[in-house]
Amino acid sequence: MTRQEAVAIDIVVFLAKLKLTGDVGPANSKKLSDAVGAAAMRYAEPSLQKLANAGIIYSKRGPAGGYRIGRENISVGEILDTVAIPRRYRTGGPSSAVIQRLDHTARTITVEQLVSFRS
Repeated sequence: MTRQEAVAIDIVVFLAKLKLTGDVGPANSKKLSDAVGAAAMRYAEPSLQKLANAGIIYSKRGPAGGYRIGRENISVGEILDTVAIPRRYRTGGPSSAVIQRLDHTARTITVEQLVSFRS
């Protein structure tokens, strides 16, 4: 998993956790940076736009803007497919059988499960 993929998952899990705790307002860049780390935010910008375009997160510009979870029932596989080159097109690394098993597993794990696991 790339750093960009890991940061994207962390951000979506963080936004889902905010919603579950009743914090429905948008999380600004500072709040995201505090959650995932300032160094990780350099990997976040391209991912945030892709996640918003896919409807996984909602983005609002401006002084009162920020990000919030876009919907429920988001799988880890969906996040990975949204922010990165699909694993089937990568060269080297694990065999295609291993990649297929990982893809299947990633599609069965939801963000909600990660939130409850990390709490």
